[in-house]
Amino acid sequence: MNQSKKASLTRRQFVKLTGSAAATALWLPPLFAAQPGRKRIVIHGERQVTSLGYHNRRETEHVSMVDAGLVGQNPTTFERVPVLAEELPSVKKGTWKIDVQKKTMITVYKLRPNLKWHDGKPYTSKDFEFGWQIAKHPEFPMPDRLVPEMISKIETPDDRTLVIHWNDLYNEAYAIQYTHVRAFPRHLLLDAFQAGDMKAFANLPYWNKNFVGAGAFKVVEWDQGSRVELEAFSDFALGRPKIERITYKTVEDSNTNLAAVMAGEVDLCMRSTISFDGAMILREQWEKQGKGKVLISPASWTWLNLSRDNPWFSDVRVRRALLHAIDREP
Repeated sequence: MNQSKKASLTRRQFVKLTGSAAATALWLPPLFAAQPGRKRIVIHGERQVTSLGYHNRRETEHVSMVDAGLVGQNPTTFERVPVLAEELPSVKKGTWKIDVQKKTMITVYKLRPNLKWHDGKPYTSKDFEFGWQIAKHPEFPMPDRLVPEMISKIETPDDRTLVIHWNDLYNEAYAIQYTHVRAFPRHLLLDAFQAGDMKAFANLPYWNKNFVGAGAFKVVEWDQGSRVELEAFSDFALGRPKIERITYKTVEDSNTNLAAVMAGEVDLCMRSTISFDGAMILREQWEKQGKGKVLISPASWTWLNLSRDNPWFSDVRVRRALLHAIDREP
């Protein structure tokens, strides 16, 4: 191994360094273990909650609290699990049909029985079809239409059945998550959508303070997005949450957040609410006393991508050559 090779960073070293220098998250399971009767948690974030829809969002974690998709993901194992759907479509059961030659597919989802929106109205397959129509509308400010545009048609033979026709092969067709396509309440939004003014539609108060979803928690208070109060939803598909209430506050100053954690006033600080130096203080003065845990992880990623506009990269031999040139030694 030559000297220049020794001086270079391996991929593993790079990831380790960038992870250590990035944002900090605080997690307090010991606090909950010490207080089993606790029914309310407080979360601090650095950005206001501006939207609970697809668009105009600065934060994303809140959507998973107030809404749910057909399928979710286990945060530990990354396994796809059914949420609003009874089960995942499968080739073996005949609910995922693939035509490799035509590059088309059909997936069939069955909704759980008696699903409800936060306002108590029934959640049906028609609501999911309606959500897809919103997502694929060319004038709706959808950040990513990849999945909606791969769907050519959705059939709803009854209130609980979705037959989704795909115009291309997609390996995640068996596990549609709320970030790709999700239902929205037709009884609240259909008239505004059919009016055709997508700018007005995208700015309805429904998307924030009047949001009605199907997630584990429902919005009960909205203070301009700087403070949001969520309450457990009794009719959630997977059962009523054990936590009764969640308070989210926007607190940008890292020193204020640090003091709140030390004082036991907050249960979770997300993203970059705590500085790296603050995290080191907490590890020494707070974590070692068994009051909670400091988790450090990257808050943002930077990567190099091949430009689709460069004709060189349309040649598979060039892409393969670049791939082979990458030093993969750990």
